[in-house]
Amino acid sequence: MKNLFKDVQTIVNSGKDAIMDMSDKLNAMGHKDAEYMSASGVRYVKVTYKGTPHYVISKNAVEIDADTQIIGPYAVGVV
Repeated sequence: MKNLFKDVQTIVNSGKDAIMDMSDKLNAMGHKDAEYMSASGVRYVKVTYKGTPHYVISKNAVEIDADTQIIGPYAVGVV
C-alpha cells in the first residue's frame, strides 16, 4: 500500500512541491484519486488514504492535531 506521508515527503524533498501540482504527482505515485481543490481562497489536495479522506494543505491554514503530520510547508491528515 502507498504511504501518503512518505510520498508527500518525497515530493517536498524534490523541491518541486507546489500545491497546484501535488495531485498530479500523487496520482503518478499511485494515489489515483488525489484531486487539487480551491475553496474560499484555500488551496489543497484531497486524497483517500487507508479508506479515509486526507488533505494536503498549507500548515498555516489549519490547527494541528494528533492526526496531522507537518511535512515541509504542508499539514497532511484528516480534517
